[in-house]
Amino acid sequence: MQAQFILRFSTFLFLVFSLKAQLIAGDTLYHEDFAGQLPTGWTSQSQSSTSHLWIWSNTAPGGQYSAQALALNSPSSANGYLLLPSDLYNTPSPTGGFVNVNASITSSAISIIPKPSVHLSFYQSQRFYGNNTNSLYVEVSADSVNWTVFSTINNRTAEASSENGEYMRINVSSVLANQSTAYLRFVQSGASHYYWMIDDVMLLEGPSRQLKLSKIRMSSSDTFRINPISYVRPAYNACPRFFEFDVENIGANTLNNAFCVSKLYQDSSGVLSSGSGLLSVDTLFLRNQFNPGDQQTINHSCTGYIRNEGAYTYSLECMADSTFDSPAVDSVRYYNTNSRLAKTEQDTFIASIGTHQFIGGGNFRDFIGNLFTVAQGDTVLSLSFFIPDEPSIIGAQILPRVYLYEEDSSSLSGALSVVIAESLVPTTVSASMLGRWIDFDFNAGTGPQWLQAGQYVGGVSLVDLSSNPTPFLIGRDLEAERSQVEPQSLVLINDSLHGWKWISQVPAVRLNFATQTLPPFSNILCSNSSVSIKDNEKKTTHFSLFPNPSRGKITLKSSKFINEQITLSVIDLQARVVFRKVNFEQNSKEFNLNLDFLKSGIYFIQLRTDSYTSTKRIVIQGE
Repeated sequence: MQAQFILRFSTFLFLVFSLKAQLIAGDTLYHEDFAGQLPTGWTSQSQSSTSHLWIWSNTAPGGQYSAQALALNSPSSANGYLLLPSDLYNTPSPTGGFVNVNASITSSAISIIPKPSVHLSFYQSQRFYGNNTNSLYVEVSADSVNWTVFSTINNRTAEASSENGEYMRINVSSVLANQSTAYLRFVQSGASHYYWMIDDVMLLEGPSRQLKLSKIRMSSSDTFRINPISYVRPAYNACPRFFEFDVENIGANTLNNAFCVSKLYQDSSGVLSSGSGLLSVDTLFLRNQFNPGDQQTINHSCTGYIRNEGAYTYSLECMADSTFDSPAVDSVRYYNTNSRLAKTEQDTFIASIGTHQFIGGGNFRDFIGNLFTVAQGDTVLSLSFFIPDEPSIIGAQILPRVYLYEEDSSSLSGALSVVIAESLVPTTVSASMLGRWIDFDFNAGTGPQWLQAGQYVGGVSLVDLSSNPTPFLIGRDLEAERSQVEPQSLVLINDSLHGWKWISQVPAVRLNFATQTLPPFSNILCSNSSVSIKDNEKKTTHFSLFPNPSRGKITLKSSKFINEQITLSVIDLQARVVFRKVNFEQNSKEFNLNLDFLKSGIYFIQLRTDSYTSTKRIVIQGE
């Protein structure tokens, strides 16, 4: 049953990733699927050992710490793929200690049709040991002499495994634009363990005009150094909300006057009909000129948040003066509950993670868990873990634990020195627990504990006292991993070195609090609107408009004189600009606007200059 589910899900992932590739793909300039052997002319090199080479394979990578790693899940994996089995090369452990596997594989000259925009894509499964100075990357060249490096680790840290069959698409136009020859080189540097598998390498014609949206993420605070993402929060503990996302011009042309329209919906039904449940609309201006390869990170706090229980959706659509090759749209869904704090609202997980998969792990008191922000004090009653459907973990003895995280500590170990809540009686994993969320309370230990506002790490500790403890695995939340840009989870390896480390994998953990009921007056939670752009920050001023509602004749009043040229835009709920007045000067703090030609409805009025933008909501009532 489990194998059939994984197969069905793998097929689903392939279709999703293939569709994603096709959305913004032009001609396929080159495709290599490694059918049956290494391609003619591809050469493998190693600086560490003549045997530490990239090979052709169609099986799992193997090795003492990669026993659970599966063969690559890619569209054509059945006929083989590239593999660098670093862990296998260090199994059994060499007498003189582990050896770093520094190896690369280089393509022969690849003839391509010159295009102004070129993207490299491939499917991979990877994991590397050590620290972030160790790296996995691809080098691209047009002449085999000058090489440009592109990272392939996708913001992961050392020890973090990618999704199996992760689809990578990299804009390599800076090297291959309008070139007729390409060279590729996949390189691992500095890592002694784990693996890297690659398949279906393609060079694609990139889009002409296209913004790419990625990693929409939500945080509840901006006061901590690390703000962990939690898409499921107790409703009474859910303010404020900040959304972040990344945008990149992946096309061949400069985009002028790029902007994104955000919409926040109350989405309890899960269906977004036009205007249904709409709470707010904001327009987030990017740059006057967005050049090819430009990237920005947007931080957005908008109006309309409510903390009633239910589901909500934050959606984005980005546009510019010129039409994109395909729509730049994305969204994220979050949930307000009465008592639960979690990364995502998932019921099943196809991947898992355990401390024994880390070098030196699998010991008494090993721990793995997630960082959480508690915005308002509350009593934690229990933790829930998703126990994967893995019969090998039956008999493992575990207990829940919550650590206080003190971010101002001089060391990571110092930051996690205080246990707030735990059970003192281990629970033994049974067959009936497999494939389910299981609650673990603190009644046989500290009992429920009050958590004041702050940051905590909730997770599971392995407490099997036998000489050969049964390993424990916990579900792995791949959905949460896709949106994070920095590690938000931790592992403690309780061996002779005894150390904490950040990890990119996200264990499936939930914190369960005492149920609270919101007072009736606390429906509207946040009212301020702000946008910050990390590499191109814009200042905000204030203006008012009246009357509101209006029959079309409106007065706008600014908080100060504006000695700059102004662009005024009126935007409807479908993000269409229905009126625009460009490059006029305001000679007083007040001016009039006539919109009596508009149909009745809700609109947004925006003033924009080179130094600020400001947006107001207006209701137009027709005759």
